[in-house]
Amino acid sequence: MTQFPQAPASAEDATKPEPCERLTVILRGERHVLTPAGDETIVETAYHAGLRPPVSCLMGSCATCAARVTQGSVAMRWNDVLTPDEIAMGFVLTCQGRPSARAVTIVYDD
Repeated sequence: MTQFPQAPASAEDATKPEPCERLTVILRGERHVLTPAGDETIVETAYHAGLRPPVSCLMGSCATCAARVTQGSVAMRWNDVLTPDEIAMGFVLTCQGRPSARAVTIVYDD
C-alpha cells in the first residue's frame, strides 16, 4: 500500500468528524459508491476499491488529485496548492481529504 505523509497536528484535528457511511466518487463519468474504512483519505478509499483516480505527489502540492465536493464535506490534512477561491468553489485535494459527513459525493473532472 502507498504510504501517505502525515501533516502537522492542528486544532482542526482535535474535533473528530462524523464517520462517513457513503462516499460517492464520480470518476471518468462513472458513479462508484464506497464505504471508507477508518481515517482513510478519498484516494486511499478509492484505491482499496480498485479505482485509480488521478494522483501524483500524494503530498497536497500538485493538485493532480483535485476534485469537487458536490455533497457533504471533506477535511483536508494539507494543502499547498488550492487557492481560497478554489476551496470556496468546493475543490479539495483527494490525496489529503477525508470525508467529514455521513454522505459525501466528489466529482473528478475529466
